[in-house]
Amino acid sequence: MPVPGVPTSSDGDYCYANAVTNKSNASDNHIYYLPLGIPLPPAALPTCNGCLKNTMAIFASAAANNFQPLNLDYVDAATMVNLDCGPGFVNGSISSVGSSGSGSGSTSAAAGRVSGGSWIVVVGAAQSGLSL
Repeated sequence: MPVPGVPTSSDGDYCYANAVTNKSNASDNHIYYLPLGIPLPPAALPTCNGCLKNTMAIFASAAANNFQPLNLDYVDAATMVNLDCGPGFVNGSISSVGSSGSGSGSTSAAAGRVSGGSWIVVVGAAQSGLSL
């Protein structure tokens, strides 16, 4: 039974499981490293299908938060996907939330690097018991 919010293929299989077991296109699994702050490799060409489209839609929503590692790499990955799959296949821009200002607006991958990186350092220090 599918879990709400977890993308599944047209066959009802979980997209992530299909990606990591896809022997015909090893690039399919790279997209799932984006939330960890690992960018899509330049040579990666994930399969242009509903799984990629739905997963990137979920990632676009999460990437809008400047404090998420995904904010660092989503726009670059979306640009690469759109170059391979066609313009507008996935959302190529995100709206920022959680920035030092009160507003929101369009951002690029570079715009969130400072605040995202700072967040990681602060959390790491807090978890290790260091005082700032």
